[in-house]
Amino acid sequence: MQKKNTQSLIVGVVLYAFIVFCWMCTNSFIGDASLFPRMILVLFAVLNTIMVIQAFLGKGKEGKFHLKDALMPLAYFAGIVVYVLLFGWLGYFPATVIMLVALFLILKVRPYWLIAALTGGYCLFVYLLFVLWLKIHI
Repeated sequence: MQKKNTQSLIVGVVLYAFIVFCWMCTNSFIGDASLFPRMILVLFAVLNTIMVIQAFLGKGKEGKFHLKDALMPLAYFAGIVVYVLLFGWLGYFPATVIMLVALFLILKVRPYWLIAALTGGYCLFVYLLFVLWLKIHI
């Protein structure tokens, strides 16, 4: 029998706790507003279950936990926290431009004009769809 991947099992348990917490947060949503978040949480739970089963069977990446393996996911999480803070301070469009440009630079997207085109195209699409067509104030 293969060795269990303890790290993935621990991550799986933590993710289950997160899923339950998020599910409980959707209880306060009005009407059917909780439908889509709950669908995403169910999908997340199914994928997490697959990961836990694979870890229990000893499949997947084995090894000990190294801090350097967690740095990039932690950096992305920190970036999302900064994005949420900027969203509150600057508004949607300036915060999104800053976040997208930073993300593209971290991912080393080249040439630079592509970063500008993708960021501008995304913001234009969101503006046309939500602000002009659906008349939602962002």
